[in-house]
Amino acid sequence: MALKDGKKSRGLGSMPKPRLNLRMPNSKGSTVKVVAGAAKEIAKGGYKVGQLTSEVRKVREAMEARDSDG
Repeated sequence: MALKDGKKSRGLGSMPKPRLNLRMPNSKGSTVKVVAGAAKEIAKGGYKVGQLTSEVRKVREAMEARDSDG
């Protein structure tokens, strides 16, 4: 029931979540290669999160500027 009520909420919580499209490393190969592959995918995800954070900051600053003007 709590999940059902949460879906009806409006605002920032109802925005679609961004997809990071991270891939799991292939289990064939050495452990070092698997860990290195996972580290690369984590780094890509971190970069995408950084980009998203930057965009959110720009929107927030634009909204604050608009609110302070009028």
